[in-house]
Amino acid sequence: MKIKLLFLSLVLSISMLTNAKSTIFHPSNDSILKSKDHVEVMTFHAKKRCITCLKIEELTKEVINESFAKELKSGKLVFRNIDITQNKEVAKKYKVAWSSLIISLKKDNKENFENLTTFAFAYARTNSIKFKSELKAKIILALKELDKKK
Repeated sequence: MKIKLLFLSLVLSISMLTNAKSTIFHPSNDSILKSKDHVEVMTFHAKKRCITCLKIEELTKEVINESFAKELKSGKLVFRNIDITQNKEVAKKYKVAWSSLIISLKKDNKENFENLTTFAFAYARTNSIKFKSELKAKIILALKELDKKK
């Protein structure tokens, strides 16, 4: 019985890691992101990832795919999954030292961002419905702010 559970756990872990490597949208040219107004959702992680970190990324991708495909395709919404060990300058900019979730509004050459890490760690594994609904609401608010006229 223990061997079956261990095997099942190993299979699930490998499956999660395989899925975690794929990103919804990862722009190859950051200068495009700097010049275009958009909302950006970023998950940050290190090389070694905990179950909660993986769950935050998984649920964030689900929210974006289920509710914001049109905005994602147009570039109005951007998702990036960032390894902080390979992107130290980005991690420093957002004051990130470990797994984190950030939502950023880039408009009129200004940026405002919100760190949702505490919220994400509180709900990703214990209440995925609340996590997804509140993240969706945050993204909707940011997109509405993006569409506001000056």
